[in-house]
Amino acid sequence: MNRIPHRLLWCFASFSIFALVGCGDDGEPSADPWGAEGFVPGEPLPITTDETWSFVPIEGSVCGDGTPSGLFVNATERSRELVLFLLGGGVCYDRATCALMPREREGLGEDPLSYANLTAGIFDRDDPENPFRDANFVVLPHCTGDFHLADRVNDYPGIGEVHQRGHGNVKRALRRVAPTFADASRITFAGFSAGGVGVTGNYHLVASAFRAVGAPLPFLVNDGGPLLRPPYLGVKGQETIAAAWGLEDTLFRWCRRCKTDGFHEIFGRLHELYPELRSSVVCAYGDAVVVGLYTLMSGFGFVTASGGLEGGLLDFSDYTSTFPESTSGGAQREFFYESTRHGALVVGPLSETPGLADFLRAQLEGSGDFETVH
Repeated sequence: MNRIPHRLLWCFASFSIFALVGCGDDGEPSADPWGAEGFVPGEPLPITTDETWSFVPIEGSVCGDGTPSGLFVNATERSRELVLFLLGGGVCYDRATCALMPREREGLGEDPLSYANLTAGIFDRDDPENPFRDANFVVLPHCTGDFHLADRVNDYPGIGEVHQRGHGNVKRALRRVAPTFADASRITFAGFSAGGVGVTGNYHLVASAFRAVGAPLPFLVNDGGPLLRPPYLGVKGQETIAAAWGLEDTLFRWCRRCKTDGFHEIFGRLHELYPELRSSVVCAYGDAVVVGLYTLMSGFGFVTASGGLEGGLLDFSDYTSTFPESTSGGAQREFFYESTRHGALVVGPLSETPGLADFLRAQLEGSGDFETVH
């Protein structure tokens, strides 16, 4: 069963919204996202370099219904490059959203490999224009409805218990993934839709884990998960998400202004913590799923905001353009394009988004051509 297009029908993962996370330069200490004990590596993953997909259960990882979860691996002998990818899916943060998207409360099923179609876009090794074609792939499912950000069990009225352990699942996976690829030549932390929000909110966690084992600092690519500024993303919606997913105990510990000023501030905070970070946000001006979810979260505040989604994306780009110029090669850039399609990295060939492959290549290679496109 091809779950990616199927889940798109359920507002596939999406975007932005709420996410995250973190700041801390506003007078509070930069809390270690791993807690007082710091990052403790576990047993490396059992992998074979035959370029086929396998499912690896991760002890303690769960989906929304409490059934076991894990990760998908496709390893190669071509290189020691790593792409750590977070899949998208629907959202569940109150009775209405959890009822609207019931698949976010289901598990991976008897055949986890049928959960998602991991063949297109950056996973296509036969595409000569794909800058990731020679990489090893590790992919985490999004079966918790929390954009990979929560770590709690919620009991929603009329719905029942939902195990929203997306953030905890990322932590458990990293204890296996980081020691497996401690010798990685290059690391990209990327995600689609809800996974785009997830990579942004979990970047500090991931970067600190890889640094602990001596691996290079990951690149960040957020596809279809823009975190817009108010009024495009309403304050009330952000507060609702933060309360439901318990962000006070996770993301807000190291990004206080993400709580007080808006989730978009995670980008500024990350570039303070990692001046050499090269990060990007990819999104279509008319992305129908992003529009739907922002309308769900912000109601008429988003519908009536100047320029709609396009206005919000350009406003976000204005915000990131104020970041101090990095002397260590770091940069935040955006790739915005005309389309109503949701996502570009894994929903089809990269060629369907002209210019995207060159943009990503410039990001990865440290090129001065890594410039915002809109």
